[in-house]
Amino acid sequence: MYKDLRIDFADKKSLANWSAELKCSEEDLIHAVLRIGNRAKSVNDFLILNRKKNESVKTSHFTYFCEDQIQKVWERASVIENMDSKIYRLDNCGAMIKNGLYLKGFSALSMGWEIDLIKPISQGGTYELRNLQALQWENKKAKADFFPFWKCKVSEDYKENYYL
Repeated sequence: MYKDLRIDFADKKSLANWSAELKCSEEDLIHAVLRIGNRAKSVNDFLILNRKKNESVKTSHFTYFCEDQIQKVWERASVIENMDSKIYRLDNCGAMIKNGLYLKGFSALSMGWEIDLIKPISQGGTYELRNLQALQWENKKAKADFFPFWKCKVSEDYKENYYL
C-alpha cells in the first residue's frame, strides 16, 4: 500500500495528513521517521510495532524490535571497565557500541549497532532473547547468515574501533 511513498514532515499539512493516515500522533510519526527513515511502508511497520508492546514485528526485509527487547539485548553486551555501561558496551567481537546508536551511525568504524540472530532463522534459530546479540553494524554485515563459522570485521583497542 505505501511501498514507494515517502513521508515529508517538514511540511506541517503533510505531517497532519500522514499522522491521520497512519493513525498516530504527529510526535510518534516524527519519532518513527527520525528512527528509521522516511519510507512510508517502514514507518507504518514501525508504528504497528510500537502499538504491540514487548513483541517484534517481522516484515519481508527486516524485524523491528520493541524498546524493551532492544534494552534487554543491550544489557547482554559486555561491560567496558571504567566506562558508563548505560552508554558504551562491547559486542561479541570486541567492537565498541553506543546505546544511542541502535540502527544509526552507519559510518566506517562507528559505534552504531544492530540486533543480530546468533543462529539464523534459516538454520533453526528463533527470536528468543538467548538467540539475540548486539553487534556493531559492520560485524553484523560480515556475519550475515554465516553460522557457526564467521569472522569479525571490527574490534576495539584503546577505546577506538579498528578493522581486523
